Amino acid sequence: MDRNIDIEKCTLCGLCRMVCPAGLFRPGEAAMQFTEGAARLCIRCGHCIAACPEDAIQIQGLEASQFPPMTGETAGYDQLQNLLLSRRSVRQFEDRPVEKEMIEKILNAVATAPSGSNMGPGQVCVLSGRDKIDPMISSMIEFYRRVYRGMEGMLSRFMYRRMMGKRQFAALKSFKPIADRMFEYYDRTGKDPVTWEAPLLLIFHAPRNAITCREDAIIACTYAMLAAHAQGLGTTMCGVIPPFVQQDRDTRRRLRIPNKNIVVLSLIAGHPKVKFSRGIRRQVEVQWG
Repeated sequence: MDRNIDIEKCTLCGLCRMVCPAGLFRPGEAAMQFTEGAARLCIRCGHCIAACPEDAIQIQGLEASQFPPMTGETAGYDQLQNLLLSRRSVRQFEDRPVEKEMIEKILNAVATAPSGSNMGPGQVCVLSGRDKIDPMISSMIEFYRRVYRGMEGMLSRFMYRRMMGKRQFAALKSFKPIADRMFEYYDRTGKDPVTWEAPLLLIFHAPRNAITCREDAIIACTYAMLAAHAQGLGTTMCGVIPPFVQQDRDTRRRLRIPNKNIVVLSLIAGHPKVKFSRGIRRQVEVQWG
């Protein structure tokens, strides 16, 4: 049986029925019961398990360890606002590794991220240490050199635009001045202008067949960024890395990223050299309905 309600524990409180988005519960004589077709209609969100005060519900594929008890107080608005206000993109890092315990806490935060149809937050490739990151930098620089050289020809430019779509092509074109500075810096110094010598790189990828694979990976990366910042680490989301990893077969093979997955976003992190004295609030356009 892939789902069960413990008759001895259930008190017919009805909370499972109240929170189930698919309406898969109904009251029985001795305990709540699953409706007909529950196995087929269940989206495995786990709301019923999380809401049940008696721990009476079991669903195959949802382990008890996935539902830790709520302990302590959650962050208030002021605490959350302080965390968000103090976050900045960081590209100057101390020359020391990010401790494994801190990385594990980041991944624990990612595991709580929401996803479309409960497909999960995707997958994360963790590169801890420059010895893991450095091998891809020169190949990444050459990849983008080839891309921009290809954009100079009329035929290849047409093919790029058709292959990428107008939006991505326009974004790549607008990035060229930054890319030129990146190439110049790399040629002049030999230093990494992509991950900025960060000791930690997280690459977020997800199965293409997930309904919201890109959105899921972006949300997961955001959770990772905030969890890293909450521990005093500096971070920057990096959109330059995923297109290279997506296209380079050797890198995908080395990182063990499945061919069925799409590489969406990356995050660099490390102990920051600089502490910012001020936050920033950007303008938000609001339309009240």
